[in-house]
Amino acid sequence: MTRHIAIVGAGASGTLLAANIARFSQGQVHVTLVEKRADLGRGIAYAPVDPTHLLNTRVRNMSAFADEPDHFLHWLERTAIPATADCFVTRQCYGSYLNHILEPALADGRVTRLQDDCLSVTPSDKGATLALASGGTLIASAAVLATGHLLEASSATGLDSPWTTPLPGDDRARIAFVGTGLTTVDWVASLLQRGHKGPLIALSRRGLLPQPHAASTPLRLSLADIPVGSSLLFLTRWFRNLVRSHTAKGGDWRDVVDGIRPHTQTLWRHLPQPSRRQFLRHLATIWDSHRHRMPPSTAALMARALETGQLTLVRGAFQTARRDEAGIALGYRPRGSQRTADIAVDLALDCRGIRRRPQDTATPCIRDLLHRGLARVDSLDLGLCFDPESRLCDAAGRPHRQIFGIGPVTRAAFWEITAVPDIREQAARLAKTLLAG
Repeated sequence: MTRHIAIVGAGASGTLLAANIARFSQGQVHVTLVEKRADLGRGIAYAPVDPTHLLNTRVRNMSAFADEPDHFLHWLERTAIPATADCFVTRQCYGSYLNHILEPALADGRVTRLQDDCLSVTPSDKGATLALASGGTLIASAAVLATGHLLEASSATGLDSPWTTPLPGDDRARIAFVGTGLTTVDWVASLLQRGHKGPLIALSRRGLLPQPHAASTPLRLSLADIPVGSSLLFLTRWFRNLVRSHTAKGGDWRDVVDGIRPHTQTLWRHLPQPSRRQFLRHLATIWDSHRHRMPPSTAALMARALETGQLTLVRGAFQTARRDEAGIALGYRPRGSQRTADIAVDLALDCRGIRRRPQDTATPCIRDLLHRGLARVDSLDLGLCFDPESRLCDAAGRPHRQIFGIGPVTRAAFWEITAVPDIREQAARLAKTLLAG
């Protein structure tokens, strides 16, 4: 009997899972992708405002399949897109690749796409029932939440969304970015490449931009080399000593960060809860700036903008964005001060990423799950609770047998689960779990 898997969301996470199931199933499983957008594989990350935005990961690390690392490179070669294993191609190009990997399964019926919005998922002894915005229902053997990055509505902050706001027509507009991560980097790069002449202000608590990529060789580390389960203080001291020792021998700090990367989910799962809280408050931004890096060409563009003074980094905590006829007064508290200051701008964009309260950003489906006690938010307000097998946990902490999650929606359980190299590993594991029934 053919099992039926329903995947809610068809951005990168849902698409990678569907492709892995189709690849392993040999026709034993049928997948339905429920996605209200027209395109598959083009979630927030791979349907950018500007088609020149680059991936921040090299081609060699972006295959859809963990056991076939050159799959993406070979697709680029077949489509005559100039690329090497070590280069950085556009996000738009990667969205096309994700769309492509589903084409065979869509053509032969192993995967079906349903352009609709899922309003609720109800578990049963035999699987799950999805209620759709169109009024219909979908009955499946198992359901997987692949809702991706849940972003705060601009109306809640007074800031505009970087994902839906077009580039301004006035090339002298004064533009502010709340946040100094990769979203801000993409926007600044787009503006500079189009000849923007106005001032650009990037505001964040620490004022840290992503570090640039450079040639590196990941340090070979096993779990036995890493103090898993220790306190954050001990782990931080161990990490810093390792960096010092490695760089003293002529290595690069990137070697250490990339060597730890395969083990970060295990580290997170075994990190005591007080240490998790400390990490989020004091070290997460520093880690992210070193872990999620800029392509070299983008880093050079940002460095020139800082040198000329067109781009300014401001350290402080965002407070308010007040609009009037003259523009926007961006209120913030400067680092080390108790007073609030204002920056007058024409446009202010919310580029703070996804580390927010999931209750404030949830889709209708997730809101319903929370309301009915079929899901709960973790104690750190990172996201929904999932067990180590990616099963959704209810309000009492019990994992559902047939409701799962993949990608950023599971970040409370795994932390490092927003990048393709991590999601594809999860997709391969989850596909095998779903196939096993």
